[in-house]
This record gives sequence, C-alpha cells and structure tokens, in this order.
Amino acid sequence: MKLLIPIGLYTKPLQYKFLGQLFNDPEKVNITLFTVVQLPVTTSLEQEDIIELPVIEEYKQKLEEISTMLKAIGFTVIEKLAFARDIVEAILNEVQENPYDMIILVKRRNLPRFIGRSVSRSLLPKIHKPILILTME
Repeated sequence: MKLLIPIGLYTKPLQYKFLGQLFNDPEKVNITLFTVVQLPVTTSLEQEDIIELPVIEEYKQKLEEISTMLKAIGFTVIEKLAFARDIVEAILNEVQENPYDMIILVKRRNLPRFIGRSVSRSLLPKIHKPILILTME
C-alpha cells in the first residue's frame, strides 16, 4: 500500500506514531512524507535561489524526524520536499503524478479560522482517492 502524508512545519512526530497500530504489517506499507514550502509571489521558483532560504533546513529536519520515527516502526519512507505558491495545488499535483492508495491528513484542532483556509477542506472535493483525516491537538 502506498500512502501520501502531507506534513507541515509545525507537525509533531509523535502524531504519526499511531500508524504502527493502524497497519498490522508496516513492511508492506510505503509512506511518502510530503512537505510544501509555500513561497510568496516575490520569491523566485528557481531551485538554486530557493535552496538558500534558511527555512528550508527546518523543513528538512521535520521530514527527517518523522521519517526516522516511522522507519523505526518498520515502514518504508520516502521524503519529498516541494516548493510552490499554493500548498493545496502542490498536493494535488503530487497525487496526480503518483499512484497513492490513500492520503492521510492531520488537521490541527486549535487553529484559528482566520489564519487561512483549511488544506483538508480544500482537498476533499478535488481528490478521488480514500482520504483519512485525523484531528490532533
């Protein structure tokens, strides 16, 4: 089974520990951890310009933390870092380009509504694959 799990910079690795209980045989599950660095319109999308941004290292560390924990459980994990103007569009592109069996979204419960639109709410009508949405503290 191939899973796509989009993660954000403020995601906590322990939020994903439950996956070991959700899947009986982790060795048969391939997880792609996908994080999107959202770039403002004023920032170049050229790879050599982006890689210099200080925040990139934070995103890489977050991917590594969660990946290490999932690998310790027994999952096969691929880490992907994407750059885009819109997070939802980047996730949609990833889903269209790769054959995932399920997408797992972690939604933070205490996020104020005025901060922006919900990624999960924006993705639901656009993805025609099973989506598991988990609400975490």
